[in-house]
Amino acid sequence: MAENKTDKIIVGIFAAVIIIAVGVFAYYNMYNPSSPSEKENVLLTLSYENEYHNYTLSDLKKIDSFSGNGGYKTSHGYVKGPESYTGVRMTKLLNEIGNLPDSYIVQVIAKDNYSVNYTIDEINGNVTVYDSNGNETGRGGVTMILAYAENGKYDFDDGPLRIAYVDNGSITSSKLWAKWVVEIKVIEI
Repeated sequence: MAENKTDKIIVGIFAAVIIIAVGVFAYYNMYNPSSPSEKENVLLTLSYENEYHNYTLSDLKKIDSFSGNGGYKTSHGYVKGPESYTGVRMTKLLNEIGNLPDSYIVQVIAKDNYSVNYTIDEINGNVTVYDSNGNETGRGGVTMILAYAENGKYDFDDGPLRIAYVDNGSITSSKLWAKWVVEIKVIEI
């Protein structure tokens, strides 16, 4: 009988230890800032040849925080914007790769696998510019960015990342404004 009572005490102590261990484990994983549930999601993968770099929103903000106004003209002549955008200048983002080839294009891929290729001229802002009525006013003078905020909001309709061309409010072609960007590839030509 005493042995049976001892067994019950040992089982009770063992059960209590397990319950406490599970509680400590759960508490640590719920409230530890570095727990997986509170880590930032990777928003972008930048690649060149066999080199891959993953970026969270915080990572992108550390690279650059460039703001300007811009909008786009659709193929039907509709003008959207200008809106205020903040993001990483594409030239600064590409510097993350290091030694870029002399001749390349940049392929921007959206989450639905839609892709747009950009030439070095387009990356440097040498694109057709329109006024707010959609009339062509010339070329260049805009900055290509990977926007992570629209009008100060990080959670915008075509985000969390999109290509935008900004300055003081110029309008560019909607064909250049890739949305829902998840990957950027540098391709040597």
